Amino acid sequence: MQLISINQNNSTAIQKGRLVLLDKKLNVIEKGDRLFNSFLYYSGIIRRLLRYGIYSSLRINEKELLISIKKGLYLINEKTLQVKKIKTSENFSKTLYLDKIQYNDVTYVIYSNYFSNINMLPVEIYIAPINDLNLFQRIYTFEEGEINHIHSCLQDPESGDLYLNLGDTGKNIGIWRLSFDTLKIYPVLTGKQEYRACVSWLYEGNLFFATDSPRDKNSITKVFLKESSYRTEVISSTAGPVIYGFSNENYVFFSTSVEPDEETSFMKYFSPFYRLRGESFLYMFDMRKQKLFILDSSKKDALNPVLFGFGTYTFPIQSALNETLIASKTGLINSSKKEHVEVKIEGNSFDS
Repeated sequence: MQLISINQNNSTAIQKGRLVLLDKKLNVIEKGDRLFNSFLYYSGIIRRLLRYGIYSSLRINEKELLISIKKGLYLINEKTLQVKKIKTSENFSKTLYLDKIQYNDVTYVIYSNYFSNINMLPVEIYIAPINDLNLFQRIYTFEEGEINHIHSCLQDPESGDLYLNLGDTGKNIGIWRLSFDTLKIYPVLTGKQEYRACVSWLYEGNLFFATDSPRDKNSITKVFLKESSYRTEVISSTAGPVIYGFSNENYVFFSTSVEPDEETSFMKYFSPFYRLRGESFLYMFDMRKQKLFILDSSKKDALNPVLFGFGTYTFPIQSALNETLIASKTGLINSSKKEHVEVKIEGNSFDS
């Protein structure tokens, strides 16, 4: 079962390929539309091999969620458990991020097409008004040979500019700023793996990011945006690359991933039980104190990380962050036989 969103009295999840509504004890109380083939989804190994999962999700309003899976964007009605496919460009498959942005008092959803893109084909950025997600439009295109893909996007609430995290290799890897008014793009920190990130956030006028490099040391870095040279300061190291995370007004939650740190050989690539030893860490970063805390950790399971996915924690949509954080385990050993962990935030002391 894969949790999608967690509310005060119930939750929405995917079970056996179908949308379900759960009570507080995670018992199924209602079934809805189907997202995946039930037979293929039932087996965890096949589900992971086929990438039957959610890449990103976003709350649209009180009753609707937007999700990205391998075959496109889908709008979920949590009240009726119905699914509607959203119109996208012909070559679109999935996105690693979904986010809301504001422009001229209108709220838009922003996304791009995410795939390995070794040959660096063109990559487009799309926006769609939140009240009619089918009316997408392209606002910017990275031309052939420029980038592999876009990891994530963050809007500065003061200027309205967008900060884009680009990966994975090449001279343009790193952080870029896109002016929404002029649709021109400017480099912030580029050309090095130490600027490669998926998770970033703004606090008191400065940009922070957690690096995502499988072959180098990783860290949380602070960027002083008001300084013309974009001076940086490493705040803390992390025990691996960071792909997934989310934040509220006080904290940022994210996890490290267990993935190969070198090119995988042909034999290893097709070996189901190519075991990669390592541990994923679930972190909380206190924005005000600028301190990093470990909330949980788990070792990678025995399945091939290339074929069946990296080992990491992912995050369902949730709002009660000051009380309990819920994170899902992916490709990790589940000693408790649960696919998720619950961490009490309220009442804990994180001063040590």
